[in-house]
Amino acid sequence: MRPPLGCFYCGVEERQHCQLWHPVAGWHGWKEPTRTQIATRLRARLDVPYAVGDQVRILPDPGPNHGSPFAAGGVGVVVSVHVYPPEAGPTLFEVKPLGRASHPYSADRLAPT
Repeated sequence: MRPPLGCFYCGVEERQHCQLWHPVAGWHGWKEPTRTQIATRLRARLDVPYAVGDQVRILPDPGPNHGSPFAAGGVGVVVSVHVYPPEAGPTLFEVKPLGRASHPYSADRLAPT
């Protein structure tokens, strides 16, 4: 698994990087990864299905809170991710639905768009 701040091309961390060979880049020095690469690598490390900036579909809540504006379905953008130890509860995704305030949702209430 590549470290989040590993080289753009090969994934090696800056402090361990020298001149390395990569099939696409050839001989290269360390190059800063993009924000997307960092987010993708962090997501893989944390086994989290969504990252900040991802657009998601919010599934309607059929439970007792169905009258709440946050229980309705819709589309939103993930604005933050709260990862907790397993004994503390599920990972929560702060989602900003279009036209409403942001609200925390668990992964079972979200789906890719």
